[in-house]
Amino acid sequence: MSGRDATALAYFATGGDGCISMISNVAPDLCRAIFSSCKEGRLQSARYLQKRLEPLEACLSRECPAALKYALSLLGLMHPTTRLPLVELDEPAKAAVARAIAEMADEDLIVAAEA
Repeated sequence: MSGRDATALAYFATGGDGCISMISNVAPDLCRAIFSSCKEGRLQSARYLQKRLEPLEACLSRECPAALKYALSLLGLMHPTTRLPLVELDEPAKAAVARAIAEMADEDLIVAAEA
C-alpha cells in the first residue's frame, strides 16, 4: 500500500493495490476513478484526475489534520473545530482549501471521473 496521496498514482500504475489516503476522505469517487483508470490501463485519464487533485493534496498535507477537517466541513460532513494541541486554519489556509475544493468540483473533472 502507498502511504501518500502524492505517490499513489505511480504506485497504482506499477501494479499497487491500495493507498492510505487523506484525499480519499474528501474525494472518494475521484480517488476510485484514478485507481480504476490505472487498473484498466487508462493512464492518461488517471494522470489527468491526479493532476486536478494536486492543489487539494498540497493543502491537506501542509496543514494536516486541520485542513482535512476544514475540507470535510465545507462538504457538510463535520465541524471544523479543533482542540489543542491542534489549532484551526488561518484565513489564507481556509481560502486555499476552499479554492482547491472548488477546482476539484469543476464539471469537466466530474465528467472525466465518470468516463
